[in-house]
Amino acid sequence: MGQDRRRRFPKSRGVPSGHHLLLGLLPGLIWLWHFRRQDAWEPEPRSAVARVFALGCASAVLILHLRPRAETLLPLEPGLRLELADAFLVTALLEESAKLLALYAAVRWDREWDEPMDGVVYGAAAGLGFASFENAVYLSFTADPTLLVGRAATSTLAHACFSACAGFLAGLAKLRGGRAAVPMFLAGLALATLLHGSYDALLLARPGLGLAALLLVLPASLVLTSLALRWARARSPLYHPRG
Repeated sequence: MGQDRRRRFPKSRGVPSGHHLLLGLLPGLIWLWHFRRQDAWEPEPRSAVARVFALGCASAVLILHLRPRAETLLPLEPGLRLELADAFLVTALLEESAKLLALYAAVRWDREWDEPMDGVVYGAAAGLGFASFENAVYLSFTADPTLLVGRAATSTLAHACFSACAGFLAGLAKLRGGRAAVPMFLAGLALATLLHGSYDALLLARPGLGLAALLLVLPASLVLTSLALRWARARSPLYHPRG
C-alpha cells in the first residue's frame, strides 16, 4: 500500500520545478479548451475559467501537504478495510472537497455563474487544475514525459468528469437556493467521491482490476458528464434568451 499511495501522489520530490509544471499543464489546458467550448450559448469569461483552473492547481498543493497527515488516520492493518478507507476517504473525499472549495472560492459570488452549464464548466476547470498539478508532480517523480500521454486520456479526464458532476449539482444548488441547496451540494460531493473512490480502489488497490476502472468507472463518469452537459445546454436559452 505504501507504494500505491506514492503512485497516487508522489511526495519524495515536493513541489515540481517550473518546466515540469509547464509540461504538466498541457493536457489539462487542452481538455479545458474542450469543456469551455461546450458552453456555446453563453461562454464563461476566460478570466473566470482561468481563475477556477488556477485555484484547482492550488487545491492540489494543499492536498500534497494534507495527505500525509490524513494517512495517519487510516487503519493500521493491511487489507480491504485499509484499501477502501484510503481510496474513498483519504483520496476521493479529501481531493473532491478541495476541488469544490477551489471552485467556490473562485466564482461562488460571481454574477457570471448564472446557468446550469456554468457549474459543469467550472467544475471541470477545477478538476483539470488539480490534475495538471498532479501530472507535474508525477512527471517530477518519474522524469518520464510519455507518462503525460496516458494520463491525459485517463486520470486527467477522470478528474475533470468527477468535478464536473459535482459542479453541476453545486451549480443547481446555487441557482435554486432554498432548502434543497445544501442537500444538492452534498449530493454533488458524494457523487464525485463515489466515482473517484471507485476509480482509485479498482485502479490502485487491487492488482488486476485496473482495467475495470478504465472500462467501467471512467466511461460511467463520461456518460454522467455528457448527460449533465446535454441537460444544461438545452436549458441555456431559458437563462439567456436571444431576441
